[in-house]
Amino acid sequence: MKFIKKIYLLFILQLFVCGLVAAPADSVSKYGPNTVRFLQLSQQNTDSLKFDSLDTDYIGFQNFHPATRTNIPFLSLGNLGIATAPIFYESNVKTGFQDGWISLNNYLATAEKIKFYRTASPFTQLKYFWNQKQEQLFSFTFAQNINPRLNYALNYSRLVSKGDYQLQKADHLSLDASLWYTSKNNQYKFWFAALSNNLTVKENGGVVNDSLFKTAPIYDPLFEPVNLSAATNHLRQTELFFKQSYAMGDVYQLKLDSISIDKVQNKNRFTQEWNYFNKVINFDANSIDSGYFAHIYIDSLKTADYTQIKKFNSLIAYEYFEQKSILKSGLKSFRFGLQNQLVAFQNNKFDSTFMSHHFISSLHFQISPAVNYLLHADYIFAGSYEKNFSLHTQLDYDLLQRRMIATVAADAILQSPVFSALQLHNNHYQWVNNFQSIQTNKFSVSLDWKPIALTLNFAYQSLGNYVYFDQTFAPIQANKLIRLNTFYIAKRMAWHALHFDNYIYLQQSSDQNILPQPKYHIYNSTYVQMPLFNAALKIRAGLDTRYYSAYRALAYSPANMTFHLGDKVLGDYPVIDVFVTAKLKRAVLMFKLEHANNLINNYGAMMVANYPIAPRTFKLGLLWNFYD
Repeated sequence: MKFIKKIYLLFILQLFVCGLVAAPADSVSKYGPNTVRFLQLSQQNTDSLKFDSLDTDYIGFQNFHPATRTNIPFLSLGNLGIATAPIFYESNVKTGFQDGWISLNNYLATAEKIKFYRTASPFTQLKYFWNQKQEQLFSFTFAQNINPRLNYALNYSRLVSKGDYQLQKADHLSLDASLWYTSKNNQYKFWFAALSNNLTVKENGGVVNDSLFKTAPIYDPLFEPVNLSAATNHLRQTELFFKQSYAMGDVYQLKLDSISIDKVQNKNRFTQEWNYFNKVINFDANSIDSGYFAHIYIDSLKTADYTQIKKFNSLIAYEYFEQKSILKSGLKSFRFGLQNQLVAFQNNKFDSTFMSHHFISSLHFQISPAVNYLLHADYIFAGSYEKNFSLHTQLDYDLLQRRMIATVAADAILQSPVFSALQLHNNHYQWVNNFQSIQTNKFSVSLDWKPIALTLNFAYQSLGNYVYFDQTFAPIQANKLIRLNTFYIAKRMAWHALHFDNYIYLQQSSDQNILPQPKYHIYNSTYVQMPLFNAALKIRAGLDTRYYSAYRALAYSPANMTFHLGDKVLGDYPVIDVFVTAKLKRAVLMFKLEHANNLINNYGAMMVANYPIAPRTFKLGLLWNFYD
């Protein structure tokens, strides 16, 4: 088996080298990055379709973990493919039913993440990441326009990671397909997506020795005793999405930039959406390990918990767009619609059905050529979650002709707690709670100064009736108001070939016992960027350093795939990665030594109680684009 993997790796490297020699330069090819464009669902609610182009700089390519989102810090249980959670608290703006099983969401293909393409030629992208400890991540994307008005795309992803400790293997498979059609007169459009996910994670419950790294051990992690001997979580999720729109009014195509903007001059548009979602979670333990679970309610010999969530959403909306000059003040657009949600929930022998009816509206008003006001509201006027709402308002001020943007935003949210905190009927955890809705108020101010690559953001949040899981994984509703202050700084600097990318989070929680947060998190990427051979080859080599202050860290419950309060103080430990990336024409190659500071310090650390950070490991990555 190892011999076959080595041969496969050598084959991939040979393809890469051959591609560097044989592939034509993008500058002389008819097709390239500029002939591939795409958009996501969130970009479809304006009169202009503003496309994104492929990232040809690939800054941060070494951070390929699916949980990496614009440098937001996250917690991990160790290896790739197992549960993750954000280090800092994130407000939930969604209303209605929310199941609560979200720790594997970063690995799921969903309609919100899918890309709808427009391509001038067939586009293929291959990604492959490998490490010496039996970890592989492969993804394949193919997109093609059948004609100028109809595109289809396919995405395939497979992740296998054995992990450094016993019974920690992750095995994920995701597949999705999409269609995007536009009528000849540009008035009718539809988007369709079908997605399937099959995620399997072995759960070891963490290492038994929670003081494993207080001395300098010489050991093989695979021989370290763990808490669970035969437990597995299996998540299957399928989703079908369909959206159609019909626009009325004068039609004309704006040719400002055929790559980035596709504008149809319509004043009125009707849209309709359907979304079907089926999620099945199985937690199986062939034997129940003595002393790990405090309670056994159903079967004392084995656990076979079953949870299924079926959701059907429908939305019909009317949208109006004012076509006056952008230099004139006044109403630019508004949107209102009705959304219905039907949920069927089953947890072992417990069944329930929920229905909610939403009124959704949004507004864009231009106060002056430099000042825009945005509003979005989602109010549940009938059904299971009646009177829940989410209100977002935002004021954007263009200070220096798009070179400096100041934003002031406010949110008011009233939402039901996640359903796993209200009712659970599993073998080891059972409860029925009648919690009040959570009240969230948020105010934020941000400044984006593009010429000097500086972003500043301050946010204040107040949480009323906050719901959390305590040290025993029991859901509790706080009887006090919790306040959070967050300050975020992003600054990128360069001196000749030397680059410094800095991201700093400062956060203060008014109650560290209920909502513990690190006081700060620092991420720095220092690298040298060198163009070689007349800029045909671009090399980046440097260090990524992540560090956050010590705090009362979270623990993890495998039986529910949920993070909860822990009793250990963790943090105050840097993780340093060494990387080299090389871009030549259509291909990018990555070499990375992850957790490199483990070379000089055999002591490890934990982000989550009883789950050690993976020891140092060498990783290799490859990305290759084909445009014809």
